[in-house]
Amino acid sequence: MRFSSLSAGRSINLALSDRGIKALEEVGIMNEIRKICIPMHGRSIHNSDGSTAFQPYGKKDNLSIQFPGVS
Repeated sequence: MRFSSLSAGRSINLALSDRGIKALEEVGIMNEIRKICIPMHGRSIHNSDGSTAFQPYGKKDNLSIQFPGVS
């Protein structure tokens, strides 16, 4: 929960899940896209007391989603 307003603008979360990666592999373009991707293994949960907790995206250690880094 945010208690102050931010003027940083809107953020867009763009990620590829396993299903999206498989679809891009089937059409033969995932190798090119993978060159600009950053693996994300989980998310940080920001608690109201200021602490953070890591929440993995899956039960397996090697599970990640891909974030296409755009510069």
